[in-house]
Amino acid sequence: MRKSVKNYYFVKTIQTYSYVTINGFRKYMKHIEIFGEKENVEVAEYIYHALYNNALEAWKQFSIEQKKQGKKIRGNFSKAAFLKGLFDGYIEHLDSQKQKIIQEQPNALILLKDPLLDEMYRKQYPNTRMTYSYYGLSGGGYNNGVEKGKNMRIARAVTATSNNRVLSA
Repeated sequence: MRKSVKNYYFVKTIQTYSYVTINGFRKYMKHIEIFGEKENVEVAEYIYHALYNNALEAWKQFSIEQKKQGKKIRGNFSKAAFLKGLFDGYIEHLDSQKQKIIQEQPNALILLKDPLLDEMYRKQYPNTRMTYSYYGLSGGGYNNGVEKGKNMRIARAVTATSNNRVLSA
């Protein structure tokens, strides 16, 4: 999910972990930090949360459909496979949109890397390294997730300036 945000919304992201105390219990939690220009960060944050919420809802619907058909859901493995497929499908959709724009507008502007963004990111996290984790997609549901991800759309955010009309009392 971070990949789709950082590759398509002009920001850099990093995933960090920390302990948080909730109701007297220490819990190990994942955090995502987003770097970039204010407007890009706002859009990327909205997209990240919208993707996350849509993904959880799509998983819930998928698992209910599978159970109605009498199929077993294999717990976290199946959920991980479905969500991986969902995000891969969404990235495929974004890639197809990008190619469509390039074909329709061959003289469109080309995005160049922002050196200030890279500098500030490295200043905040000078010793970062890329790590990858592999998990099997044996739980099933990956292909279903890809299909749902290709068709997933993110609704426009509602902001104070998104509509000039004001409701009156």
